[in-house]
Amino acid sequence: MPHVETFYQPSLTDVRSQFIAPVEPSRNVFLSTLFAALEGNDVRYCVLHCSRGLVYAFEIAVHPEDVSKLALAFESVAQTGYCPIQAVNLADGRKRLVFGSVVDEVLETITLDVIFKNQTALACTSPESLINRRERSYSFWRPQLQDAFAVLLAEAVFSDDPNERVLARLETVAGAMGKRATEAVLREIFGSQWGEKAATGFHNSRLLDFIRDFRTALRSRIVPRETRSKSFLRQKADEKTGGNGAFLVFLGPDGVGKTTLLQEVRQSLATAFAQQSLYRWRPGVFAKTPRAACLPHSKPLRSTQGSISYLFFTWIDFVAGHLLKTRSQMSRYGLVIFDRYYHDIGVDPKRYRYNGPMGLVRWLGRTIPPGQVFFFVLDADEAAILSRKQQLPIDEIRRQRAAYREFARSTPNSVVINTDGSIANCRAQALRAILPYLAAQTAKRNPCWFGTFMKVQKRVPLENLHNASARESSATSKPAAEVSSKASA
Repeated sequence: MPHVETFYQPSLTDVRSQFIAPVEPSRNVFLSTLFAALEGNDVRYCVLHCSRGLVYAFEIAVHPEDVSKLALAFESVAQTGYCPIQAVNLADGRKRLVFGSVVDEVLETITLDVIFKNQTALACTSPESLINRRERSYSFWRPQLQDAFAVLLAEAVFSDDPNERVLARLETVAGAMGKRATEAVLREIFGSQWGEKAATGFHNSRLLDFIRDFRTALRSRIVPRETRSKSFLRQKADEKTGGNGAFLVFLGPDGVGKTTLLQEVRQSLATAFAQQSLYRWRPGVFAKTPRAACLPHSKPLRSTQGSISYLFFTWIDFVAGHLLKTRSQMSRYGLVIFDRYYHDIGVDPKRYRYNGPMGLVRWLGRTIPPGQVFFFVLDADEAAILSRKQQLPIDEIRRQRAAYREFARSTPNSVVINTDGSIANCRAQALRAILPYLAAQTAKRNPCWFGTFMKVQKRVPLENLHNASARESSATSKPAAEVSSKASA
């Protein structure tokens, strides 16, 4: 078994709009609450990609003077159960926010792009210009057709592989504007030298061919001078400010279902954490982690001196692993997951053939990085564990269960998940527990955007926060999890 597995999802820092199937805001809890909260807090905004009351991408332009009011709007969104679990700085003046809520035992995530500084050299695409000329569309504000056309055209041209939905929307908006208005916008963007060619090419050729032919000229016209050295769509978040990563640890006896549950949690969080690394037991900086023994207690214990030497080697590996591996992964908005961790020695020393003083294990454990770790402690009935793996006697399983539960009671940011039920129910327990922790971390790293979320978390019980609008159908299920809600700010 390899000591680490790395998973890569489509990059969260890709600046392209995430076009979706059209959404009617009145039938979407997140959008309807967000738009009402923006209006209620006097936030001037407009939805960049919309038509006839439908939203095609969760992307809004906000007036720069109103960015400080967004925290109040997101407070209202949090009360509906949508927690901010990720915040990515895509570029100067452009931020990508990911909200999550557990709906019917599944994590529902919504990605919202907020633009509050002009991303091009065109005056017509600046947030101030878009908002000053915006129009009312049902329950929200949208830009004028000419401005929407300019935004879509920039979106298509900046992309090396334009999204089909972007092209379709571009053609639809051009048709609604009419030929003369479309040509006027093209001349304004390209200037007199290329204006006529652009207008002629747009109407007389395939749209994709037109964009390909004029991409160089268009980019030279609308890419800001300071970003011309690299593609607008390839800008990454500034890692010097520290990314909004997460560090999760799964603990429990053999046969309790750690591997299955951690894979479910990993996949559920894929939209918020593009890069994910899964480690088995320790980072393995100096030596690969050995394969798990079929009978973990079958090998003889080390001597006292050998045990202490092994413990210090393990401690150094964990510290070096954080400095050389996991810290940089988290700074790139990554998710780090450990199947067992250093603290497992204190619960099951015989597995690691440790025969030294336990006080030394606990003392070194206080210095193991990172400081912000969320622990999933899995538990199940002894008979259920034995039915899955017959590696340990029932007395040892009973002892480990009690030790793990005691660890959870004395450790901040921990939750006990009972795995006797279905995997869907266990996954929902884990996700409901992790969302407030991720939200607290996001709020701590982005106080100007989510500073008021902590007030909502203290005011609204967690079980109400994540079961808003009576959307959970868990009335017939067993009591979910014994949660140790000691989440630090």
